[in-house]
Amino acid sequence: MEEMWLFLLQEIKSEVVIFLVSLCVASLGLAPSSAASPNIFNVDTFGAVGDGKTDDSHAFLRAWGAACAAYGGPTIYIPGAKIFLLKPIQFQGPCNSSINIQVLGNLVAPRDMWMWKDAFSWLLFYGINQLTIYGSGKIDGQGSLWWAKHCQNCKSAPTAMSFQSLNGLVLKGLRIVNSPRNHISINGCTDVSIHDIGIWAPEDSPNTDGINIGNSQHVEIRNSNIGTGDDCISVLSGTSNVSISRINCGPGHGISIGSLGQDGSQAMVEKIHVEHCTFNGTSNGARIKTWEGGSGYARGITFEHIYVNSVEIPILIDQHYFCSTNCQHEGSAVRVSDVKFVGIHGTATLSQPIKLTCSNIVPCTDIVLSDIILTHVDPKIPISSNCTNAHGPPCPGCIPSLPCLGK
Repeated sequence: MEEMWLFLLQEIKSEVVIFLVSLCVASLGLAPSSAASPNIFNVDTFGAVGDGKTDDSHAFLRAWGAACAAYGGPTIYIPGAKIFLLKPIQFQGPCNSSINIQVLGNLVAPRDMWMWKDAFSWLLFYGINQLTIYGSGKIDGQGSLWWAKHCQNCKSAPTAMSFQSLNGLVLKGLRIVNSPRNHISINGCTDVSIHDIGIWAPEDSPNTDGINIGNSQHVEIRNSNIGTGDDCISVLSGTSNVSISRINCGPGHGISIGSLGQDGSQAMVEKIHVEHCTFNGTSNGARIKTWEGGSGYARGITFEHIYVNSVEIPILIDQHYFCSTNCQHEGSAVRVSDVKFVGIHGTATLSQPIKLTCSNIVPCTDIVLSDIILTHVDPKIPISSNCTNAHGPPCPGCIPSLPCLGK
């Protein structure tokens, strides 16, 4: 009997040791052995070199093909301390299971223009159910080549990471930098969660939006730092039920709804909630922008608990986007309604930190401002608001005052 108890005790100790070792491996971000975890697909095993010079695109596609054919939630493992050069590449579903991609190494885009072959995206993920990309690695779009003033292909500059027709997407922990154009584009997706990421590009880099969301539903973006040459986050037509919180934005153009209605198109945006965000040195803070001549609606939008530091225009509704002369001559406009700006405090660099410039054809309605305290960075400079064709309840105690509301 005593020998049996000793045997059982040894078995328990062995199981505890295995469990503790597994925890250590997981905490260090090490790749489990293929023998212990057959669902781990290390890109090195498929021929990736990771020297930053060799094209590893085919190795990544082979790893994707194997993982996509597997069951049980496989993981593609991209090891750290390496740099993987990838040409424009498409990871396409459907797959037999949910897919995980652990990114510990760095991915870099090619600097040779011939390697792009007119691609609209660098890393494209398409038609996948349940995709999770996570890790501490960096994804570098090498965008400076595209930003150069002499660049002949800048209008067709590609997006760094595009996600199209996905159901269930998680992005976390990544650093995405220097995209030729938008850093992340979400299009035709549902149930998206993006959190704890960093996005960066120089302030003067053109059209380098942090995250674009279009034709998508149920999107959450939180706890992230974004600084680019354009919008930190932009919400485009066909999008609803978006939650954005605890974003540090700057430099950039703020968090924008739009632009909407370009070239007479119909826009549909609703149920957007932005809260507990900080804007540092941006050109705009909370912004809605629509083109003249469009149609449709932008409604059910809330910006609340926002802090702005040295922002040009912290609060902006612009229904005359990109219209400098002969404005308000079109016969239609995107209807902007049920919009709330609540608890927005901080400093502005222009004398009119609030601009509500709406259409005289389709005015803005149900516009609510409450608990607004904005001052100029130079306390000696007086401030005011610019408010045209915007309707809603009065805003007592708002600084600056909004005499157009409540009429």
